[in-house]
Amino acid sequence: MAQYAQYGLEAAANIPENAILANWLDPWPSPFHKAVEMSGYGGIGIDWPHFFNLFYTSIPMFIVFTILSLILKKRVFPRLGVALGISKTNKKKQRKFANQLWLFCFYTGNAMLGYIAQHDKKWFAVPLTFDNVREMFVGFPTDPEPIFVLYYSTSFAFYTSELVSLFIETKRSDFMEYVVHHIATIILFVMSWAGHDHPMGSYVIFLHDASDIFLCLAKSLHYVNMEFAVNTCFAIFISGFVLFRFYCLPTVLIGCFYISPVMRKAAVNFYVLAMLLFFVLQLLHVFWFYLILRIILRLFNGVKGDARSDSDNDAVDKAKKKEIKEKSEGKTPDPKKKQ
Repeated sequence: MAQYAQYGLEAAANIPENAILANWLDPWPSPFHKAVEMSGYGGIGIDWPHFFNLFYTSIPMFIVFTILSLILKKRVFPRLGVALGISKTNKKKQRKFANQLWLFCFYTGNAMLGYIAQHDKKWFAVPLTFDNVREMFVGFPTDPEPIFVLYYSTSFAFYTSELVSLFIETKRSDFMEYVVHHIATIILFVMSWAGHDHPMGSYVIFLHDASDIFLCLAKSLHYVNMEFAVNTCFAIFISGFVLFRFYCLPTVLIGCFYISPVMRKAAVNFYVLAMLLFFVLQLLHVFWFYLILRIILRLFNGVKGDARSDSDNDAVDKAKKKEIKEKSEGKTPDPKKKQ
């Protein structure tokens, strides 16, 4: 591993200022189409013992998150919602409030942990520059500091727990989108950690957690009718969403293909990781941004109701509403027509 770290340090020292422009028409070719040795950092680029160290440390946290989630979402937060004005008989609204408040608590805490871990690193900046992206590859591969082990363990355990809960709890209308998102995020954890790409992985995790804080807060406030604060939180969320997911994240992706080629050895793992970020997560971001634009149009057009919680509608509730509508509009079949 030391020889590849030395390679990265030497490359960083010699990288030209116009490296991005020089590589724009000659990006990093796919290692699938190169004669690479299918092992080690010059080939697949996966350190499995390194990954299993993360896996073992995540198991206790997975158990803690699962138990804590059940207690808070089933016992504590619904009662808080009732105290803030939700009807005692409206179990559906209590459940939605509890779920969003749980997500708000985690995203806030994990974003703070991510900031503490990275704030003094040269690669960390908002907004991001290509110089920051270059620092993600300097000295590659490096061993993570203990705080990054904690950061990855909490993130990996939480998203795994949330993925499991999607199949256990009442299905949402956007069930499949969240399944794809959580699976893609978990794969990102695995591949970035196993490939010693934790600087890039940590930054991407921070972007996602930080941008969702005010969305969850806005939804929570909406469920308890605190509309005076909902629009402010929603505006902050939109600003952060655009900055983090449509500026910072694409900057990282461009760096993966136009800066990293002159700083590190090609590896199948890293190439697939970059493709995952670009094609899966970014497509989901575009889809969600489309929904955000619909919400903005509804607000400007003065449409009654609030689309900010549309994605939380349950598939079961929709089926029931459809059934009731069909019964109310349906006519008793004429027995003569059956003959």
